[in-house]
Amino acid sequence: MRWMLVWLLAAGQMAAQAPVRLMRGEVVQFAYAEGTGEIAVRDALYRVHKCGLSASTWVEMNNKRLTLGDVRLTMTAEVVADTRAGEGQCTALTIYLREAMPRWPMVRPLSTGSSILDNLGPRGNLVFTGTVRAMGEGELVVRTRKGEEQRMRVREDTVFSTGGRVVKPVELELQQRVQV
Repeated sequence: MRWMLVWLLAAGQMAAQAPVRLMRGEVVQFAYAEGTGEIAVRDALYRVHKCGLSASTWVEMNNKRLTLGDVRLTMTAEVVADTRAGEGQCTALTIYLREAMPRWPMVRPLSTGSSILDNLGPRGNLVFTGTVRAMGEGELVVRTRKGEEQRMRVREDTVFSTGGRVVKPVELELQQRVQV
């Protein structure tokens, strides 16, 4: 029973001074030259944590090893650090990098709904092909391939084509093939 108590106290003491620390956040400061350097990471609570770098620091991104020179500011980093050097001092062992993520998630723009006025009149690109059966003041009757007669009002923006060229309504003749 005493051994169990000693074991629990020892485990508690070891957990209180864990030699490895994990930091996640955005890289806000980075300096490295001739085998030594320093990295500063800002976490989600906007606290800045600094760690030293050594020549043996492993840097990885997308399961590929990088050099310390590839680290850029605003990248998202996970730093596994050794804290055995003393209080407030740490040495980065491994750095996992990701491209910078936007601070605010992307939102879809609000779609503008269609206006009530859009439904009052015809819109879109309707094409009728057939032969001209009758023409009147602002009105045209076209017989389609199915044998149906389509009666339509002719507006100022209505386009007529025959034989592959655009024609004016006054140029149309009876029994002429036309696309409206």
